[in-house]
Amino acid sequence: MADNEQDIAALLVQASAALKAIADAKSASDGAKEAAKQSYKDVLRLIARHAISTYEGRTAALTGLIVELGEATANIPVDNQMDGQMTEISDLADQALELFKKEKKAG
Repeated sequence: MADNEQDIAALLVQASAALKAIADAKSASDGAKEAAKQSYKDVLRLIARHAISTYEGRTAALTGLIVELGEATANIPVDNQMDGQMTEISDLADQALELFKKEKKAG
């Protein structure tokens, strides 16, 4: 198993959970819920599509995750009730970028 494989798998799960939490949040606006639902579905597709046991699969999954989390932060309006969730999404995007850099360096 590659060094980053477990970290990448965990990050994909964390990201999907964070997006699902926003999609299900009663305090989220309809627009925020829709954006989060779409990003959640897209992250689930990434998980299903890319075998993270291969270098190509890991880098593809991370690239897609970075894009999806970026779109989520761009499309979900931040208000006081969603601030914690959006901070988590931003932190997960940063982690994905760092793992991507590690993969590229190791690959």
